[in-house]
Amino acid sequence: MSIVIDATAVKNLRERTGAGMMECKQALVEAKGNVDEAIDILRKKGAMQAAKKSGRIAADGLIDTYLSPDAQLGVLLELNSETDFVAKTDQFKALLKQLINEVVAKGYTTVAEVPTEPITALIATLGENITLSRFVKYQVEDNRGIVDSYIHPGNKLGVMLELKTQSSDAAKHPALKTLAHELAMQIAAASPEYISRAEIPQAVLDKELEIYKEQARQEGKPEKILDKIAQGKLSKFYSQVCLLEQLYIRDQNITVEKVIQKTAQEVGEPITISRFVRYKIGETK
Repeated sequence: MSIVIDATAVKNLRERTGAGMMECKQALVEAKGNVDEAIDILRKKGAMQAAKKSGRIAADGLIDTYLSPDAQLGVLLELNSETDFVAKTDQFKALLKQLINEVVAKGYTTVAEVPTEPITALIATLGENITLSRFVKYQVEDNRGIVDSYIHPGNKLGVMLELKTQSSDAAKHPALKTLAHELAMQIAAASPEYISRAEIPQAVLDKELEIYKEQARQEGKPEKILDKIAQGKLSKFYSQVCLLEQLYIRDQNITVEKVIQKTAQEVGEPITISRFVRYKIGETK
């Protein structure tokens, strides 16, 4: 006769032990519903020890990506460990790939949706805390555009972006793929925060202007020209934080915007950057 374990019992055991939901359920089944025996089973399997390790900071790890063959879907995911030693193990790399594949196959959109059991099991095996800190998934609408990514050697830095076109035919142009990859490397190297000026919150601009004015004031500049000086410095700020205004990493004589315009002429229609993300191990912004 099979033992029926209700969800409340599983939830209570998880709260007491910190082990994964599936592990708690299996332990309760094996213990025929006896909670104390289930806890002993979890301890023997190492799940309790894994739960204790989950309180430690996981500040290292790896970043990897998935791109569909048609470049219409992309996933960028960061999996963290406590040390680079664990991050370099085959088991850790396999878990990273497994999680990416599950996000793609099962349509997860948030970290909370991703099952924790594989992570908990590897914590018990490797003896370090491991956390899935974040991932992002881009899906192109109506085939009008492409997704591309760049993973810096060592897998500690990764970028994904989406380019939009007006037609699906333009999205298939080889020049668009080349541009997308170049821009991904640009983002990795130059670390922009926004696509264009229009995305910058007014509060951020106000703060920058105030800083520039105070700097000029401390330099002894007349009060009446502080605004002009601050506005001048704001132009440099734009060129640092706005992707379109950054100097192109392969040619410092032109901006990224000019590079996009040149490719648009080759493709035969406008190209826009719709979104991008840059992950670096240890950063959480």
